[in-house]
Amino acid sequence: NSITEFSQVHDDVENNTTLLKVLEHKLDEIERNKNENVAKIVDDVANNTELIEKAVLQNKEISNKVNKNEVLHSNSRKEVEALRFELRDVGSKIDKYYNNCKTTVQGYKDGVTCVQVGEFLMGIPSEEWRLAMYLSRYGAFEVGTEKLFCSTVQKDMIVLDVGANLGIFTLHALAAGCKVYAFEPTPRTFRLLKDNVQVNGFMESGRAILTQSAVGETAGMCQFTTYSDVCGHNSIFGQSEDGAETIDVSVVSLDETFGSGTRVDIIKIDVEGAELLVFKGMKRIIKENPHIKIFMEFAPEHLLRAGVQPEELLEYILNLGLTYYAINELTGEVETCKREELLRMVSVNLLIKFDED
Repeated sequence: NSITEFSQVHDDVENNTTLLKVLEHKLDEIERNKNENVAKIVDDVANNTELIEKAVLQNKEISNKVNKNEVLHSNSRKEVEALRFELRDVGSKIDKYYNNCKTTVQGYKDGVTCVQVGEFLMGIPSEEWRLAMYLSRYGAFEVGTEKLFCSTVQKDMIVLDVGANLGIFTLHALAAGCKVYAFEPTPRTFRLLKDNVQVNGFMESGRAILTQSAVGETAGMCQFTTYSDVCGHNSIFGQSEDGAETIDVSVVSLDETFGSGTRVDIIKIDVEGAELLVFKGMKRIIKENPHIKIFMEFAPEHLLRAGVQPEELLEYILNLGLTYYAINELTGEVETCKREELLRMVSVNLLIKFDED
């Protein structure tokens, strides 16, 4: 029995030894796999680190390119703006060259010369060919005043053109989209005014209301002097001289023509000495329109011919609460001007308005 038991124990030991060898082999295999996996992970980490570093470098490059593009874009915008200004300047030079090279077109019916004046076509009495040539070449007669007037008028404004003459200010206001009431007493000049409005395509708009009448303090009739060679000098207070003719014309008052509460934005006055009468006839309109702006020629010689002291007109304007400014005919800017300086001038255009608080 002892021998048998010993034999059995010996077999168990051998079996366990074999099992231990198998287990050791398995452990060795696991250790090798572990080491291989660790090595692979280390390689993968190294590879990923390299990829990350490359990505960071690429990101920096992209950021640098974006920054460069932003700088280039900013510079390009500045260059584009500079080019735009240059193009505008070129356009102005082209327009100026074009205006200087325009051909004056003459017509002979009723002695009318047709010229291109800036963007407008205008009929001028042939006797005034010097004016026609000047307007054709320079595109304006009173450059500064027209520039300021054009910068002031806006769409849907109500404009009164008193002493409209051939209509250059009427045309400027109509082109801006205003409604214009134009007053011109001289029959021939009035016909040209009407033709000038129509040939420029504004008559059909319904925004041009033309009245063949002088403007004064009260409605009625008066004698009116016309000149064959300078229609712009026609006046209620004319002088007898060669080429002068006296006619009877109707007179209206602006306060009587326009009902109480009528909005008036701009009034242009050029009436060769009758300015005080016009002001006396529109006191209510001025009072009811605190935003009103008035463009007026101030010529002491014309006023004296009308029996009005020039300082009397200036004092009347101030008593209405208005302030007057001289218009620079070169720049179109307004300038404060002492009364003594105005009285020494031959002629100057004024901007008259209420001072803003």
